[in-house]
Parts: sequence; C-alpha cells; structure tokens
Amino acid sequence: MLPSDFIQETEISDLPSEQLSCLAEQIGVSNVMKLWDKLRGRSVAFPANWPNKLIAKWLKKQPDLNISDAAWQLGVSSRTISKIANKVPAKKNIEQPNLFSVMV
Repeated sequence: MLPSDFIQETEISDLPSEQLSCLAEQIGVSNVMKLWDKLRGRSVAFPANWPNKLIAKWLKKQPDLNISDAAWQLGVSSRTISKIANKVPAKKNIEQPNLFSVMV
C-alpha cells in the first residue's frame, strides 16, 4: 500500500498518461493513485456499450420514461432501448380477479 503522503503529494501533471489524467479529473488524483496501486501492471478497459441486463434493471425503475428519452440519457439508440424494453416484463397495475375464487 502506498504511503498517504506520497498519494497526497501527487498532482494531475505528475500522472504519466492522458487516460490517467482524465480519470483523475473525474474521481480525483488520490483515488487514481489508490487504483493504480491496487491494479498496478494490469490493463483495465471499459466496454463501449452498457450491458443489456443493467439497462433492463434501470428501465424497470423508470416506468414513465419514454424510449427516446431513455436512449438519450444512456447514450444508446432508441432501437436498443426498444429491444431491451420488450424483454422487460410490464408492471401489473391492475389486479386481475382469480377465476377460481369467483366460482362457487
């Protein structure tokens, strides 16, 4: 583990790559240094697309959001949202009567 004073002394201009500098602007230099220490020597890549499972989970919690707005917010196409939304079961708002409980 890196000494805390080493981490605190590090500035964005001390980082050796544009990618690390960009990351430091988003999450802070000290967090980049902690990640660097933990993942030293490994490559980390973020996929270009969000996993469909993650989008579906989010869509379930956005019942009033239309397809275009959802696509805009996630930076994906409306077609992608439509395909995923069609696989997400709709919430049951109306309780249907149980036919067996009605029969006497």
